[in-house]
Amino acid sequence: MTYFKLGKYENALSDANRVLEIDPTNINSFILCGEMYFMLGKYKEAFMNFSKALEVNSKFNTNNAQKKFINTLLFHGESHYSLEQYDKALLYYNKAFLNLSEALEINPLEVTTLLYRGEAYFKFGHYYKAFYDLEKVLELYDDALYGSKMPLKIKSNYANALTLQSKICFNLQWYEETIQFLNKALKINHKNKTILTLRGGAYFYLDQYNNAIRD
Repeated sequence: MTYFKLGKYENALSDANRVLEIDPTNINSFILCGEMYFMLGKYKEAFMNFSKALEVNSKFNTNNAQKKFINTLLFHGESHYSLEQYDKALLYYNKAFLNLSEALEINPLEVTTLLYRGEAYFKFGHYYKAFYDLEKVLELYDDALYGSKMPLKIKSNYANALTLQSKICFNLQWYEETIQFLNKALKINHKNKTILTLRGGAYFYLDQYNNAIRD
């Protein structure tokens, strides 16, 4: 675990594998191996270890095991997401988010995963499901709470959620809502060409040609 915190993933992986040689059912080591492989970009190896963790974890019923189970599902989903296997990613995200509030209590970073699931839904054309997920993200990243002191990671996720939400509205031909989301996104990144182009398109369909040309 010390190696993991220091970013020495190869060393952490080696230690975890040694533990598994002694105890082939050690769930913590399977999860750690999965996380290390994921951080190293070895997603297929991450799948194998997360799958093993899921097999072992089914034997446990404690609260701690439940937390590990949810985190394992989320890592598994994120691995598929990184390989652009969005259908498989959705399977794991949906399992993990059966109880969203519990998942968020376990790990606040699940907000990022909720954003991923929203994007996965969007790519499959499930706009209303995507909209719901992103609405949750935006509630948690409310600009009234974070304002100008918003950390860079949160600011990036917040802007991405706003932009993706605007794309959903645009595809549903909700052009006024599209502009509202994009205006918020532009407060974070006022020179983003993608945002300006999309807002220009929304203005065009609302017959606001001067605004469209300006963007």
